[in-house]
Amino acid sequence: MKKFFGALLCALFLVTAACGQPQKYDIRARVINVHDGDTFTVDVGGKRQRIRMYAIEAPELNQSYGRQSQRYLAQRIEGETVDIEKIDIDQYNRILGRVYFKGDDINLEMIREGNAWFYRGYKPTKEDVYRKTETEAKNARKGFWRERNPVYPLEWKKKNN
Repeated sequence: MKKFFGALLCALFLVTAACGQPQKYDIRARVINVHDGDTFTVDVGGKRQRIRMYAIEAPELNQSYGRQSQRYLAQRIEGETVDIEKIDIDQYNRILGRVYFKGDDINLEMIREGNAWFYRGYKPTKEDVYRKTETEAKNARKGFWRERNPVYPLEWKKKNN
């Protein structure tokens, strides 16, 4: 009986300890260069890899607010070590991922500060927190939402090909 309770106590300790552990990420890397508001390059053990931030769409560099979006992201993560939750690989062989710096979801932060849109290609129930955060940023007129008619980047690309 003592062995049973000892094993049970040990198991409970392990479960409790595991619950307090930080999330495991797929990649930990140093940001070398921020290309724009949703794409950057990291150094992963001496190898360079491009990262495309999941679920967001930042203005193009030559689009209104594009440079501001890039600068915001660069000031936040360039030269820093970030954690990346790999979601997929895109058609350009970039890692599509959710980016964390010091525990903060940087993808969500870009939306919250009006530096990126929530990517419109997702079903209504997917990534609801991102969708809600975009609405809050818009209502608060943060970042590019201060402009009269900010244009979603994919629409802008079609008009300015």
